[in-house]
Amino acid sequence: MRKKKIELPGYHTFAEIITDTLRNYEKVLIASIEDNLSMGEKQLLDSLLKFGDEYKDGDKQEAKLKRYKITLLKKSHQSINSTFENQRKYSSFTVS
Repeated sequence: MRKKKIELPGYHTFAEIITDTLRNYEKVLIASIEDNLSMGEKQLLDSLLKFGDEYKDGDKQEAKLKRYKITLLKKSHQSINSTFENQRKYSSFTVS
């Protein structure tokens, strides 16, 4: 490359290109989600990012570590059968 007098861009230039590309891709993904999900589906997803009702009133109200509803759906060590149990257990997560 030096014989052809081509200079390689520095780290900062590469980092900027990669960051800009990732941001643009994220925008495309967000736009796709916005366009393809119904309002009910968006509300359902939003509800999974809230704390469970047990933290509002009850024994866990003063808990230091509060878990979002989405964390209750699946854990990595669970089997497929546990996933089906979770589906039955959390069938209250329905689209309105």
